[in-house]
Amino acid sequence: MPFDVEKFRAAAVQPRTEDVKVPGMAHWFGKKADAEWRVRGLTFEEIARAEVAADKSSTMLALIDSLAGDASVKDKVESIRDALGYGADTPGVVIKRLEMLVTASVDPVITLDIGVKLANVHPVEFKQLTDKVLELTGLGQTVGKPKSSGRGGTSKVA
Repeated sequence: MPFDVEKFRAAAVQPRTEDVKVPGMAHWFGKKADAEWRVRGLTFEEIARAEVAADKSSTMLALIDSLAGDASVKDKVESIRDALGYGADTPGVVIKRLEMLVTASVDPVITLDIGVKLANVHPVEFKQLTDKVLELTGLGQTVGKPKSSGRGGTSKVA
C-alpha cells in the first residue's frame, strides 16, 4: 500500500504523553497525590537542541575556564558550572538527557536547575523519565485530538 501523502498532510497530530510512576519520589508529591510525572515525546528539532546542548557545554566550559585565570575566581567558576549542571566531568549524555527532560516534562514543568537536582537526588527516576521520553519519541506523535486527562497543562512544542 503506498504512503498517503494527502492523508498525512491533513492529519491532526499531538505529542504522545504518558504518566510515569515515580514512587521513590512520593515525598515530593504531597499527601494525596500519586507520585506520577507526565512526560511527552520530543520533535526532531527538540532532539537536535538537546544534542547541541551537549556539544555546546564543552565550549561553554572552555570559555568559563578562560575567564578564570585568577585563582580567586576559580571557586566562582565552579559554582557557575554546578548551577548549570555542567561540571568539568559531566558526560555529554547527562547534559543531553537534562535538556530532554526539561523540554519533555509536562507535569510538573521544570527548569534546568530542577533537572540537575533531580539527576543528583533521584538518579534512577531521572533515567526512568528520560528513557520514557525516548520511548515516546520513538513511537511518534498520536493522530487525532488528545484525550483529556483532567490534569495540568501541557508543555510547548517548539
